[in-house]
Amino acid sequence: MKTQRDMLERIDAVLRNPNLKETSKVFLISIKEWYENKGTLSERQNESFLKIEYRCSDEYIQKKRLWVEGYDEDKRGIAKICATYY
Repeated sequence: MKTQRDMLERIDAVLRNPNLKETSKVFLISIKEWYENKGTLSERQNESFLKIEYRCSDEYIQKKRLWVEGYDEDKRGIAKICATYY
């Protein structure tokens, strides 16, 4: 069973992550304060936290890096055609 301390430690870990965007940092500070006062997060707050936590994970960063590396001129050309057409 996860304790209140576990959740606060997870939030703090994400807050220390150098890949965290400023807008996400502001949101996390807000939900941390909420959690400290209420002892729980709403379903939507929790979903948002999990998404931010994942986007700061090594797994996500690696997937993103591989996607960027694979985005070559052919894919760029196709994207431009699609953007012009639609």
